[in-house]
Amino acid sequence: MKESHDLDKARQAIAWIISTRPDLVQKAKEIGEGKVHQSSEIENPPLWKKAITKIKEICVVDPKDLHGHVYVTKGLQKNSKITANTITLSNVLDAGFNFPLFYFCFQGMNPVIAFIIALTSTGFVFASGNELGAAVARNKPSNRSWSIWACLGLISLNVLQTGATGVGIELINNRAELEEIYSSKIANQYLEKKQRKIADLSTIKDPIYQTVQQKCQEGEAKLNSLSRSNPLWNTYYVRLYGLFDERSSNWEKMPYQQLPVCRQVTRLEDENNLKYQKAFNEYQFLLTARTDGGSDLQFLKNHAQSAFEQHFNSEGQMKSGPILVGLATTQVYTKLFNGKWSELGLSLFIFAISGITSIAACTMAITHALNKDIKLSYDEELEKEIHNYFYSLRLALMEAQKQDTSFFPNLDTDLETTKTILEETLENETSETDSFGKPYSVESLPTYDEEYRID
Repeated sequence: MKESHDLDKARQAIAWIISTRPDLVQKAKEIGEGKVHQSSEIENPPLWKKAITKIKEICVVDPKDLHGHVYVTKGLQKNSKITANTITLSNVLDAGFNFPLFYFCFQGMNPVIAFIIALTSTGFVFASGNELGAAVARNKPSNRSWSIWACLGLISLNVLQTGATGVGIELINNRAELEEIYSSKIANQYLEKKQRKIADLSTIKDPIYQTVQQKCQEGEAKLNSLSRSNPLWNTYYVRLYGLFDERSSNWEKMPYQQLPVCRQVTRLEDENNLKYQKAFNEYQFLLTARTDGGSDLQFLKNHAQSAFEQHFNSEGQMKSGPILVGLATTQVYTKLFNGKWSELGLSLFIFAISGITSIAACTMAITHALNKDIKLSYDEELEKEIHNYFYSLRLALMEAQKQDTSFFPNLDTDLETTKTILEETLENETSETDSFGKPYSVESLPTYDEEYRID
């Protein structure tokens, strides 16, 4: 009686499988007719197909990778798909606007090399974001500690990527402005250097001058202490100023070494005054040229060639990528924190979108991880239960085959086809979708009594 009851339960279950899974019926018939076989192309696909598959795995988060395959509800399937798409979209957006940051960092190199390095760096960050997001969302029981660390990494990485998107847009959209700001900085430094030179020339720091001036001062002090009737007075006077009859001579034409001590002091002071006046006049000229030049970049190109060539190329673009990126970062966050949002324009818009998508991706990944169905999708005990259920059906089918029982009198399938269908079902029993993408989960299986479960 029990055996008959087992056959009735098996008949109902298999009839249900045949009616709800026409794909398995068709596949079973094709196997029976010898039409289904593995081709060499499937076993060993060409290299380009392998490359495309690998790129897809890196660029797109697979919804099936966000849960186990023991018990997958339609709701979990839907949530996993939305979560995977959100994580992928967020990382694609960030990667697209992080790429300029990496590229401009290495712009001093060959353009092709800079492009390759930037693409590799962006790809690494992008793949890391996808992997961290998937690790958080799947929340695999055997790897909970990794999921916690992945959650911290995901949040940190999204903060960095979001922060970098505004900088990337600023580099693309406002590079000319950034270069003008930098040229103003270099022009200021150039003029400040001229100012320091003028300040240095205002006092003579030459050791030779200091020595000669000291001798002159000491000699004058001695001379002033003597009366004109003192025989030494004439000696000191000649040593300091020359002969009295030469007081109207043109001392400028006389070699420095032949000058009296105080005349040497005067010569050094006159020479320094000429240098000071020249530097001062040059500084005034540069100030006027800067004002009349239109832009500091043009000013540097016309009047500070060495400074221009050090920092800019012939087209007026900055040579140093890291300095350009640093300047863009400073500009973006200075405007952001000072409330000058209207000046950010597109940078603020992309920054906001990146922030929204990053928050959504992190929140959805964490929410997905806490879904109660995630735990069931990894439940090993439930997996054994499902396996035993299908195994009991297979045993019933084998028993029917031994007895040559007309197992499905009302169905258009013979016993061998039915057996193949069941084997295909058993082989795919933990898969959440069939080959046609139709949902499949144990919650939709026909129920059976506890006493007939095979443990």
